[in-house]
Amino acid sequence: MSKGRTTGDRLDGGEKNPDPSKVKQGEPEILTPEQQDKVMEATLNGLSEKKIKALISKMLEEGE
Repeated sequence: MSKGRTTGDRLDGGEKNPDPSKVKQGEPEILTPEQQDKVMEATLNGLSEKKIKALISKMLEEGE
């Protein structure tokens, strides 16, 4: 049984204060409102984090 989330956990499993040399640099990808709606719908439908990340990647690649 999993322990559940605590207030310090991040959804991506990353550390609260990551090593700056390991942080990805560059411009963040911006999702359109339609893309944000699709991600929100997937989240509310209980898709796993891995599947949601794949959905976002696919949308950004296709420019959907």
